[in-house]
Amino acid sequence: NNMLVGSIPLEISSLIKIESLSLSSNNLTGPLPTELGRLTKLTYLSLHQNNFTGRIPIEFGFMTKLSELSMCENSLEGTIPTQLGALQYLREVTFHENALSGSIPTEIGNMNNLEHLDLSNNKLWGTIPVELGRLRKIKQLLLHRNLLFGYLPPSLAELTNLYTIWLSENDIRGEIPTVMCLKVTPRIDCDKVHCDCCVNSLGMMCTPT
Repeated sequence: NNMLVGSIPLEISSLIKIESLSLSSNNLTGPLPTELGRLTKLTYLSLHQNNFTGRIPIEFGFMTKLSELSMCENSLEGTIPTQLGALQYLREVTFHENALSGSIPTEIGNMNNLEHLDLSNNKLWGTIPVELGRLRKIKQLLLHRNLLFGYLPPSLAELTNLYTIWLSENDIRGEIPTVMCLKVTPRIDCDKVHCDCCVNSLGMMCTPT
C-alpha cells in the first residue's frame, strides 16, 4: 500500500531468514525474480495488485513452508507451475485477475491443507482435474471467468468443508450433484448445467429445467 515503482531487487533473495514478505498494492513491474525461490523460510508471500509480467517461476516450488501465496491482480502469463504442488502447507492461493493459461495442474490436488483457491479471471482451459477432489480442507473454490470446459468431476461432491464454488462464465456442463446443495450454493451458467440450488454469475437463482 505504497507507491513503490521499479522491479523487485534481486538482493532480496539474500534475506534467507525472512519469514514474511508483502509487496502488495504498489506499482512494481517486471518479471518475478527466480531468486525469490531461495527464501525457503517464507510462510507468507503477497505480491498482489502490482504490474508484474511474465511467468510464475518454477523456483517458487522451493518455498515449501509457505502457507499463503497471493499474486492476484497483475499481468502474469503462462502456465501455473506443477512444482507448486510441493507446497504442502499452503492454506490460501490467490492468482485471480492475471492472464494465466494452460490447464489447471493436477498437482494442486497434493496441497493437503489448502482452504482457499482462487484462479478466476484468467485464460485457463481444459477440464477441472478430478484431483481437486483430494482437497479435503478446501472451503472456497473459485474458477469462474476462464476457458474451462467439460463436466464437473463427481469427486468434488466429497469435499465436505466446501461452502463456496464459482464456475460461471466457462463452458462447464452437466449436473451438480444434489449432495452439494446441502452446504453450497454453486455459481454456474444456468443454461449449461442442471442444478436445483445454483445461482448465475449475477447471484440470481437458476430455474431448474
